[in-house]
Amino acid sequence: MVQAIDPLPLRLIFSKTCKNNATLCARPAVKCRKTAHPTPTTPSNKIATATMKQLLSIVWIALGALMLSFIGVKYHPVKASRMVIVKHRPSLHWQFRSPLGGSRQTMEELSPEQREQELLYRAFVKRSEPHTIDNAALVLFQVGLYLIVLHLLKLIFFRRKYRFKLGRFLSLNALGIAVALGMYQIYWSHSIDWPVVLGVQVGLNVLMIFPRLRKNAR
Repeated sequence: MVQAIDPLPLRLIFSKTCKNNATLCARPAVKCRKTAHPTPTTPSNKIATATMKQLLSIVWIALGALMLSFIGVKYHPVKASRMVIVKHRPSLHWQFRSPLGGSRQTMEELSPEQREQELLYRAFVKRSEPHTIDNAALVLFQVGLYLIVLHLLKLIFFRRKYRFKLGRFLSLNALGIAVALGMYQIYWSHSIDWPVVLGVQVGLNVLMIFPRLRKNAR
């Protein structure tokens, strides 16, 4: 016959063990925490992300072009000088001359081309409302070119995210505005033409932006 085992000695042994190992017995059970694993990136998600980045760059390029469309050049009808102005609305026309400014002709005596120039001059330059000149136009010129050059380089050469830093943005554009101001002083007196000014300013922005994009892409 099988003898029954008295459970009392087992209880005593268990109680002694718990007294000797109080810390072990009092330790709560450790629950395993489920770590959230990132969802795998599918090819379709990568394509959608790349497309959004490209669309965002195109939006910034359009914004830069819009800023440039507010800039115009006024030719003085008598003096041999040019002045950069900020137009009251965006327009593709940026050079404004007045055929009637230094002559005694009437509007009817002008050719159709001269009449159009005179109307544009009156619409954008001879206005009753005040318009800003010089410095504000140079700021728009530099910042607009900066946005266009930066995002064109991103679209053509670099696909990674560009880390925007306010200090770098302000310092680079301050240098660009200083150069534009110096170029404008020469341009004002007809010493150089606008393609030279545009080429120098675009080249300067490429030299300032390209090394930083290249460093960020590594």
